[in-house]
Amino acid sequence: MSAPFPTRDFTASGDPVTHLGARLLRRGEDGFDAAVAAAVWRMNKPARTPAAVVLAQDEADVVAAMRLTKAEGLQVGVRSGGHSWTSPHVRDGALLLDVSRLNNFSIDADTMSAWVQPGLKGRVLNEALGEQGLMFPGGHHNSVGLGGFLLAGGWGWNMRRWGNGAEQVLAARIVTPDGEVIEADANRNADWYWAVRGAGPGFFGAVVGYTLRIHRRPAHITRNVIVVGEDQLDAALTWLRAQAEHVPAHLEMFANAACFDENGECTPLKLSLVGISFGENDAETEQSAALFDICPVADQASVRLRAAPVTLGELYEMASEADPEGLRFACDNINTNAPASELVPAVRELFTTLPTPRSHIYWLNWGKPRQREDMALSMQSTVYIAVYTLWDDPAQDEAMTRWPVEQMRKLESLACGAQTNDENMARRPAAYFSEQARTRLEALRQRHDPQHRFVSFLERP
Repeated sequence: MSAPFPTRDFTASGDPVTHLGARLLRRGEDGFDAAVAAAVWRMNKPARTPAAVVLAQDEADVVAAMRLTKAEGLQVGVRSGGHSWTSPHVRDGALLLDVSRLNNFSIDADTMSAWVQPGLKGRVLNEALGEQGLMFPGGHHNSVGLGGFLLAGGWGWNMRRWGNGAEQVLAARIVTPDGEVIEADANRNADWYWAVRGAGPGFFGAVVGYTLRIHRRPAHITRNVIVVGEDQLDAALTWLRAQAEHVPAHLEMFANAACFDENGECTPLKLSLVGISFGENDAETEQSAALFDICPVADQASVRLRAAPVTLGELYEMASEADPEGLRFACDNINTNAPASELVPAVRELFTTLPTPRSHIYWLNWGKPRQREDMALSMQSTVYIAVYTLWDDPAQDEAMTRWPVEQMRKLESLACGAQTNDENMARRPAAYFSEQARTRLEALRQRHDPQHRFVSFLERP
């Protein structure tokens, strides 16, 4: 049995405008602009203006907001953490429903489950779980809210062993387009349960609570790192690609490419080959380290760490330092199964022409794709590559937003799709689902939200 949803009656009644009061901000009212800006994590805000914002405090406010959209013929976009790179929740003339203040949670160690609200940050949950020796495969950054993270599939810590975050969803509490509250799990409202696990911006409801499966924290979390320069790029990436189908499940194996130092100053290209090992025992820790021992560029590394102990909190800080707050961001990504002979030459330009010091590239060895039909999350590949541009001058907005898209277009012949967490759907729509899942999602959206009250993808995927 999973942890139950709270039993408190959250039903909203009466006129929704009266119910919401000061939590409803119309365009032009005091506080409206600040509320819209706060709903987007990055500093380059989208040039889209909602008709109104609801700063929901509880489930009743979400119900009232949905009844308002129905009464006034508005579409609605939902924000939980606001970490989305393209901000599809902010739309011209729509209602921006901000559920970031819904951030309560409870943990049931007896049933190995937790009840969480969508505005809760994954790090906050993991800090609380850690006090009981538990863990959840939450997002890698401090600022990622669980709502959008889970809807996008949930690519987080130790997901290769435990599965994506969406796979940990045991139940979801959802407000429908008509303002009704339903609960969805494997036995109830199966269509909704299928879609809430991976539909991303295409989901047709507002989630107000999840019941999640949680796990015992691995006994040994360690880092293996090899840092080399551009001269070793081809050899390093060829080796990395060769390991992709064979990486043990407890090892998160990836590469980061960047050209900045700890002060953000420009440096020659640095390629970091990294393995985060979530070992259950000494043997698994050693297995991870031994894999890096055979890397052909290890003896040329400027930095070499072998099985260095690291805490989950330190991992959060390292990941968040790569994308510091207060900057402007753009990104794009591809999934690919291409062999090293094709992939490595094709990505050389990408890796060697980063346009700003803090721009960077992330290559993840996901391993053999796991084909599943029981949830919307359906796009996987052996290797995942994402590129991020970071800058602070507004005059660079167009060039920096365009650069990752142009780079990914050059790799489209090797791509089999993309993920919805680091996409640039506004400029380069891609296949975010298998064809079967895409067809089913569109059919369910038409069935459960025929008026298209919930906004969907910025472009059709």
